[in-house]
Amino acid sequence: MEDFLHVGKIINVHGIKGEVKILPLTDDPERFYSLNKVYIEKKDARYPLTISKVRIHKNHILASLNEITDRNQAEELKGYFISIERKDAIALAKDQYFIRDLIGVEVYSLTNERIGTITDILQTGPTDIYVIKGNSKEILVPARKEIFKEIDIVGKIARADIPKDLMEL
Repeated sequence: MEDFLHVGKIINVHGIKGEVKILPLTDDPERFYSLNKVYIEKKDARYPLTISKVRIHKNHILASLNEITDRNQAEELKGYFISIERKDAIALAKDQYFIRDLIGVEVYSLTNERIGTITDILQTGPTDIYVIKGNSKEILVPARKEIFKEIDIVGKIARADIPKDLMEL
């Protein structure tokens, strides 16, 4: 499994002192208050940065970084992801998974027939939707325990009882 997890994306700058505006990619934006060290992913490399100040503003995160001291430096970071080391991630409850870990999981029926591969997760409301690419089409399936009986993140395999009407859409 990947040792880093994306927690946000820098979408703009704020002010003239180098503050960045971050779109949080986490269920709990308040998590940013406890972050100290983050990484910017830039052209297949990661650069460590230290967060000195965080505040939430209109569903976004405004963060000051020790290494970024003016607007011009902050402008150069627009569009880049902010990551943390997996060891610094919050502990997940049973049956919760990081999106990054679900991508690439092979989905099989309860009778061991291959359905497809999870290629994306849509977060449209209270229940995530798994996008499963099969041999001939994509299937959109709610991420519910009643459907996904078993998910093995390490083995990259899931067992699912997908209703026939969803399979035929």
